[in-house]
Amino acid sequence: MVKKIKKSSSFSVSKNKTGLYLFIVFIVIIGFIGIMFIQDKFNNNKNLAGEAIFSGDVCLESVDSADYSFDLYKNKMLDAHGHYMPSWSERVLTETFSAGGFSSMITLGPASSLGVSDRIKSCAFIDMGSPNFKKLIEELKAGEICIGELSIMHFESGSSDSDTYFESTSPDLLRVYNIANSFNVPIFVHFDFSTEYIEEFKSALDIALETDFIWAHMGDAPSRVVAKMLSEHPNLYVDISSRNPLCTFDGRLTSLSEQRLDNGDLEIKSQWKDLFEDEEYSSRILFGTDIGPGTRHEDIESIVSYFRIILGQINEDAQYKIAFSNAYNIFHSS
Repeated sequence: MVKKIKKSSSFSVSKNKTGLYLFIVFIVIIGFIGIMFIQDKFNNNKNLAGEAIFSGDVCLESVDSADYSFDLYKNKMLDAHGHYMPSWSERVLTETFSAGGFSSMITLGPASSLGVSDRIKSCAFIDMGSPNFKKLIEELKAGEICIGELSIMHFESGSSDSDTYFESTSPDLLRVYNIANSFNVPIFVHFDFSTEYIEEFKSALDIALETDFIWAHMGDAPSRVVAKMLSEHPNLYVDISSRNPLCTFDGRLTSLSEQRLDNGDLEIKSQWKDLFEDEEYSSRILFGTDIGPGTRHEDIESIVSYFRIILGQINEDAQYKIAFSNAYNIFHSS
């Protein structure tokens, strides 16, 4: 007679533990394979600066044009939108200017760079919260070649924890526009685009038709809006400052994917390429860096590299206009 062997409870427990251990090992292996797959995808989706580009909303720590395989813009650059901060020494400004490799630079306050260098020009600055028109006129008489940056509509962004808003057609602002016209100098205007307020800005452009306005950062507006504004207002210019994906410029009003001029892979968006090359508009678009706030000046080489990459993808005539000659013609700078 065959005896049945009764399995002990300890044997069952041991078997259960073995199964659990095998299951845990299996999960660990699958997890490791998954991590390796994700890492491989990450490495294969990096831009030329070594940063991940899973989407256009990933900011870049740096950009190195030496890593870019397409032709770069290699001619003169005039930075038409920089800043000179009150906390800076003159050396900080001149070293940043030198590192950028610019032929000239325009600073938009809040401090005046008048007298720092023959190649660095300055705008007269006015705070519309407490406007000092006498000081504005004195600065223009002293040799400032523009007015700005005039914050009319500045939504909360970056280091600012509140919105700034002044009615574009208020008596005080109309007075500033008239002063600019009387001195034959342009005004840099910070006016963040919104459908709610854009008509007000357009009214100001129409009222002060003899005054030239430079719309800083293209208002962080989409290309279709910028094209329409340029088409309807012959006294309007725009600058491309801040329209880059560097992390020190992150946190602006619009999304990073909208703010940047490329698709997320440093290839210029087709709509911006079309706008920049359009003969009707290309003479009214200016290059700028917007260095000054925070530590942006420390990124000057990456800022310049980014825009040399972008400009290198449009035709040579438009490249030179945007990077140099448009601003030169406006400011008579060299």
